[in-house]
Amino acid sequence: MQQEMFSKIESLMEKYKDNEYMTQKLNHHINVNLENLLETIYLNHEERKRLRAETDEQKKQFVMQFLSNKPYYYCSQNEQYYLLNNSYIPCSCDNIHHEILTLINTEHDLYSQKHKMPNYVLKQIRERPLFLSIPETNTIQCVLSCLYPNVFKTKTHAKYFLTILGDCVLKKTQSILYFLPFHAKDFISVIDEAIKRQFNNIYVNSLFKYKYHDHNYKDCRLVEINPINMQFYSGFQKHIIELLCVSCHYSVRYKNADHFLTYARHQNLSSYSCFLKNNTLSSIVKQFSTMFIQITDSYIKEKNMIFIWKKYLEKHKLPSICSSNQLKQELRKLFTFEEDGNKYLNITSLQLPVVSTFQQFWDKHITIDDTSENEFKLSEIVDLFLKDSKQSMDEFTLLELIKHFYPSITIEQDKYILNINCDLWDKQSDIITAITEYKQSVEENRNVYDAYLFYCNLFSKTHIASKKYFEKVAQSLIN
Repeated sequence: MQQEMFSKIESLMEKYKDNEYMTQKLNHHINVNLENLLETIYLNHEERKRLRAETDEQKKQFVMQFLSNKPYYYCSQNEQYYLLNNSYIPCSCDNIHHEILTLINTEHDLYSQKHKMPNYVLKQIRERPLFLSIPETNTIQCVLSCLYPNVFKTKTHAKYFLTILGDCVLKKTQSILYFLPFHAKDFISVIDEAIKRQFNNIYVNSLFKYKYHDHNYKDCRLVEINPINMQFYSGFQKHIIELLCVSCHYSVRYKNADHFLTYARHQNLSSYSCFLKNNTLSSIVKQFSTMFIQITDSYIKEKNMIFIWKKYLEKHKLPSICSSNQLKQELRKLFTFEEDGNKYLNITSLQLPVVSTFQQFWDKHITIDDTSENEFKLSEIVDLFLKDSKQSMDEFTLLELIKHFYPSITIEQDKYILNINCDLWDKQSDIITAITEYKQSVEENRNVYDAYLFYCNLFSKTHIASKKYFEKVAQSLIN
């Protein structure tokens, strides 16, 4: 640049070297006018810089004061502004614009910027992402109270779940998958649908799994969750913004869900969540054999072994973490398997006595009759089993045994077993007997309610069918 200026002056001197008048003018402008002109330009430029800096500082202070009193945030996913005031309140751009102009009218120093300031402030708000906001304490506690103790057994478990959601929103999850019990599916679907109604690029459902399908254990995490009454959460979607903001807050604060486990120092939560990550199928099967299998001169049939394996998974709240063939391969590394007898030799299990006793009970006393309209409640079969075998069993175990060993049996609502007969109790015959005697003793004003009371009194020392089943059988007989 300096060389260009020298070249320009030399060019002008050369141009007017034979013109004394122009040479004098050139000399005067360079030595007198140019210095004064440049000084004026410099001073004017510095003044403009000072005024600009002063205005910028005033604008900065205005924005800080405005956002301090009105903490607005912007969500680019749905192009919506939000005001944080205990909850996150959606706001229109026009309303914010009006608030800014109203406040500008009281700020005389910025009055000249009145028409520029709204766009300037809105631009600053758009640089404040909703999902990086810090929720108020009341908001955090409100979200936690929705999850604990109804959904999660501790607040730490609830925070872990929220951090997982935050990782999903902030795209931190990468290849990690989170396994939930199947009863949590409706709860996750409610959250997912509520999110989809407002955002089109946040996919929660794809993050959670309910069945294992040959995934890499290193990418698997387990999430423990209570059985949920979804009626309680019918209005939960109204607070989805608060849920997501608190989730993102935890994700930012703890870096990610895995790091949260380290920070939380909750040994049971950490060991359960990372159980698959920290193990291989071989090590898990070895743990199973240590806990559920005993060395003896007996044997375990393969089908029984698979049932015992399911009991192990149930005890540890694990999904089905391998195929049957994979399990068989691992078991045969540990135990001798006899192909002809389809059984594992020289072992037994404390789980087997009740299994064997139940199979003997079922095969001896239960018959399938597809033409029959007969049905038994699980609780009724449990009572019959107890009286026949003198061994106790809960309804859940009974349901598992029937589904595993007798998969063709029809079960409704995991409660009613259809199309079976039991030679220990002919339910229909008892009801017919009771109705016959009831009709003989009552000639007028017969009704099902009184007939049921008569039936209960008649068979009080044996077995009593439910009122619902009694009504189904008795209605036509009484009439």
